[in-house]
Amino acid sequence: MTNINRALHRATQFWCNSHQQRFVKATQDVQTVQKNALQRILSKSGDAIAHTGSSLSPTMNWKDFANDIPISNYDSWKPWIASDRDNGLQALTSSPTERFQPTSGSTSAVKWIPYSQDFLAEINCALMAWIGDIYQSTPGINRGYHYWSVSWIPTSLRGDVDENVNDDLKVLPWWKRWIAGQYMAVPDTVAQAKSSEDTLFASLAWLLSRRDLTMLSVWSPTFALSLFEQIIEHRDELIDVLHRGHWLDRSASLEKTRCPSSASTAALLKSLGNTVDTEFLNRLWPDLALISSWDTASSKIWADKLQHLFPNAAFQGKGLWATEGVVTIPFGDRYPLSVNSHYYEFLDLSSNDVVPAWKLEKGMEVSPLLTTGSGFLRYKLNDKLVVDGFLNQCPCFEFRGRLDGTDLAGEKISAETSQSIITQFTKEFSVTPVSLVAIPGNHWQQVVPNDSRGCYVLLCEPSHNQMPNERVLSTALEQELQKNFHYQLARELKQIAPAKIVISNNASDFYMYRCLQRGMAKGNIKIEPLVLWNTGLPDAFVYALRQQCQSVPLLSPEDVVTL
Repeated sequence: MTNINRALHRATQFWCNSHQQRFVKATQDVQTVQKNALQRILSKSGDAIAHTGSSLSPTMNWKDFANDIPISNYDSWKPWIASDRDNGLQALTSSPTERFQPTSGSTSAVKWIPYSQDFLAEINCALMAWIGDIYQSTPGINRGYHYWSVSWIPTSLRGDVDENVNDDLKVLPWWKRWIAGQYMAVPDTVAQAKSSEDTLFASLAWLLSRRDLTMLSVWSPTFALSLFEQIIEHRDELIDVLHRGHWLDRSASLEKTRCPSSASTAALLKSLGNTVDTEFLNRLWPDLALISSWDTASSKIWADKLQHLFPNAAFQGKGLWATEGVVTIPFGDRYPLSVNSHYYEFLDLSSNDVVPAWKLEKGMEVSPLLTTGSGFLRYKLNDKLVVDGFLNQCPCFEFRGRLDGTDLAGEKISAETSQSIITQFTKEFSVTPVSLVAIPGNHWQQVVPNDSRGCYVLLCEPSHNQMPNERVLSTALEQELQKNFHYQLARELKQIAPAKIVISNNASDFYMYRCLQRGMAKGNIKIEPLVLWNTGLPDAFVYALRQQCQSVPLLSPEDVVTL
C-alpha cells in the first residue's frame, strides 16, 4: 500500500510540474499572456445575451475594454445568474456552467457564483502550479495523506446544492480527481452529511485515524485551532467511534461515509490530558511536513499560534483566492499573480486609475478587478494589496486586508450588513444602537479567558429609560448575523462565539475609548456602523460582557474601573 501511495504522489507531482513550468514561462511575458487571456474570455462572453447592447466585442483590445466596459460587482450580474440557475440560460458565457458556488455577499446574504468549464480550467492552472511548487519545496509531502479543507456549506443550504459544491477536488479533471482522492485523508463524502456539525466530526475522526498525515491545508487558521479543541470536547465519542469503526448515533447523518477505525489513535486519545498541545500532535502526526493557511492581516496572530503547535513542520501562507476567482498563489517565498488564469486589472487606491497587470510598479496599493471564464467582466474584489516585487515580469503582492467589513474567521461581515441591523434594532427595540464591534479572540479572552474565538457585540444605549433584556436581544442579533452565509458557517464550525448585546448608558464611551486607544483625536472621531476592536477592552465593558457569559465569574462592581 505504501508503494501505491508513493506512486500516486509521483503521478500528481509529474502533472503538476508541467503546470508549474507553464506558469514560470508565463511570468516572463505578462503582457502577451494577459492579452491572450482577455481575448480567450471575450471569445466566449462577447456574444452572450448579458452583454447585448454593450460595446463588448470578442475582438476588442485591452484599452477599449478598459474604457468601454464598466467596473462591476455581484449585483451587476445577479439577474443573469438567477436566470441561469432557474432556466439554464447561459447568459454570461457560452462555456457550459458546471455548478453554482454559494458564498457571502456584502449586500446580500448569499451570492451564487457560476463555475463554468473555462473558469474551472483557469482555477486548475493556479492550483496545479501551486501544488507543483510545494512538492518541490517540501519533499516530505511526497508520501502519506493530505488534508485539504472542504468548501464548507452551512446546514441550511445543504438542500440547495449538489455534491460538487462541497468538494474542492471537483476543480480537477476526473482522472486527476481520482488519483488525488486516493491520498486524501478525509473522503469527499463527509461533505454530504446532513449537518455541518456531523461533517466536522467525521472530518476529525478521519484525520485522527490518519497517523501518516503529511500535509494539512486549511483556509482559516482558526478553523484548525477550533478543530483541535473539538478533540477534547468529543474525546469519548471519538474513542468509541475509532475503536468500533462505527458512527454510532451519527450513522443516519453519515450514511454515505465509511467510518474509520484506529485502535492506536483510540489508545492515544485515552492518554490525552485536558489540552491538545505540541507533544500530543507530534505523537499523533509524527510525519506532518507542511501546514498551509491564511497568515496575513487579521489571520496572522492565529497563524502564528497554529505554527507554534507544529515546530517541526514547514508553514506556508495562502494566496488571495476568492470564490469569484484566484488572484495570487504561494510560489517559493512570494505571492505572484496567477498570471495565466484570468485577465486582471488593478484599481490604484491612491490615484483611482485602473492599470493592467503589466503596468504595475513596486509599492503601488491596489484592489483587483477580475475578468474570468465565468463571464464576470471587470469584477471588483474589495481587497487591498501592495505590489512588493516581481517574479520575472510578474507582479507579486502582499495582502493588507479587506477594504470594507470585518473578518475574524472568514465570516465577511460588511458595513452594509451592520447598518441594516442597526436600523432594524432602532425600529423594533427600545435601544439606540451605537456600533457593531468585532472583538478578536486575543481581546475576547479578557471576557472569557479560555475562549479565543472572537465575538460580535452590538453596543447600544437604552431608549426612554427602558432596559430590554440583553440576552433576548442577543438572540435576535445572532439570528440576523446568521443570515450571512459565512457567519453562519463560522458559528457552526465554532470559530466565533455567540453574538452579544451590551446595553449601557456608557455605550458611546466604550466606542470612544477604542478610538482614543488607537490614537485618534476625540474631535475627529466618527462613529462607524462596524469596527474591529483591536485594542484592549475597558474594564467596564468587560464587566458588562461577563454578565452575559454565565460560565465566567462576574466581576464585582467595585472592581470595575470607571471610564
